[in-house]
Amino acid sequence: MKQILRKTILARLAMTLCLAMFATNTWAQSGQQFITEVMLIGTKGSDARDYYVGMYTADGWKSTNYDLNAGCGSKSDYIYLLYRSSENTDGQNHGYISRFLIYVGKNCPQTISQGGLSYRLASYDGTDHFSDLKGDLNSNAGGDDIHLYYTKDVPSDGQFVTSIWFDNNSQSSVGTSSTWDNPGVDLNKGCGSSTPYIYMHVSTAKPTAPVPPPHYPTYYDLNKLTSDVVLMEGDIIMGSLASSAKITIADGAMVKLKDVEIQYIVKDKTKWAGITCEGDATILYDGKNMVMGLDPDYPAIYVPQGKTLTLKSSGKGRKFETYSGGFFYRNSTSAAIGAGNGMNCGNIIIDGGQVEAHAYQGAMAIGRGSNTTSGNVTLRWIYDDDYIYLDGGMESSKVRFDSQQKFYLEGTSTEATPNNIAGQTIVPLPTDGVDDLIAEPNVNQPVYTLSGQRVSNPKRGIYIVNGKKVLVK
Repeated sequence: MKQILRKTILARLAMTLCLAMFATNTWAQSGQQFITEVMLIGTKGSDARDYYVGMYTADGWKSTNYDLNAGCGSKSDYIYLLYRSSENTDGQNHGYISRFLIYVGKNCPQTISQGGLSYRLASYDGTDHFSDLKGDLNSNAGGDDIHLYYTKDVPSDGQFVTSIWFDNNSQSSVGTSSTWDNPGVDLNKGCGSSTPYIYMHVSTAKPTAPVPPPHYPTYYDLNKLTSDVVLMEGDIIMGSLASSAKITIADGAMVKLKDVEIQYIVKDKTKWAGITCEGDATILYDGKNMVMGLDPDYPAIYVPQGKTLTLKSSGKGRKFETYSGGFFYRNSTSAAIGAGNGMNCGNIIIDGGQVEAHAYQGAMAIGRGSNTTSGNVTLRWIYDDDYIYLDGGMESSKVRFDSQQKFYLEGTSTEATPNNIAGQTIVPLPTDGVDDLIAEPNVNQPVYTLSGQRVSNPKRGIYIVNGKKVLVK
């Protein structure tokens, strides 16, 4: 399948590259667009690739639409470079990228200094293997370890990157130095493929306006955090909060949480939410996460009025538990996700994953605090093992389901509606025609898919066991 897809991509690529190279000559002169962020996406399958690329492009990222493992065989990961660009100097730009560096070798460091510039390892996301390899451009291709670095330092010529493209021509491509005239590095180096090499190219220009100060995505270990922090675009937090630090997400930022635990350390010392959104925010979560409000009057995640929080799962089986501050204080003034006592709430989008929202008796699981108003709450699912557990009330007039999807009350064939989901677990799989509900099949019983294929480790879904349709929960 990947070989067929690769041929289709390569067949269209000649015209695409010609257009891209033509656009390169005019892009910097029209609106002065400069690259502000880059992200490498690596996945094992095309479905996961489409999900991750789609997730980031929906948040304003652009794709170079070129598989950096093209031609390395069906076992290699799909790898794509995404980027953000801007022509102005305010908001979330935080500086322009001036140079790229390609590092070949094992044990890649987080930073590299070369030619008077300090380079950072490019951000990466995707399936576990690619993330474990820190964005190796030869992931699962069998070649050399190759990593991409970038810098936002101001170079001596004052030039910053305006465009990026890939082809099989090494001339003027990015090499292992901060200068442009170095021989380029084959991004498929060592993979043993007989297909054309892949080289990275950039165009640059000098900005006419002052360059904004640089911001690099930062990794925060909550175990070591001792002071308040404002998370900016691309920042990542992980670990368990071991202090009374306040965690805030900057307006418009997309941040990532991985195996995070946030709960109060000293009672009555933290008068804020577990996570406070300054404005619009996207939280992309991986692993298992738990966040609680740090005061009885505050939610786990605060969403201000007129703004939107999007809570996104980064893949199948990811979990996000939230508890209102009042849940453990036995106080019903705050929601789990949304707002607290006397606070109006903005819009909330739950975009897949295994989400639990726990509030104390009578409080909203997701939405407004007591005696206040709420924006809309939109619920979506991506994988068949997704679920949303609403341990608390819901304001039915504010609940929206994705127009192309349905949820069902767990353990029944009843379709979920805004009026019947409070206090319920809702799941994407219908149970109509199912003879039984089981946690897991007996190991001695053969299990078959609905198409008759035998499976040894069935996931959540509907199967045939002993001639009956069963829903494996």
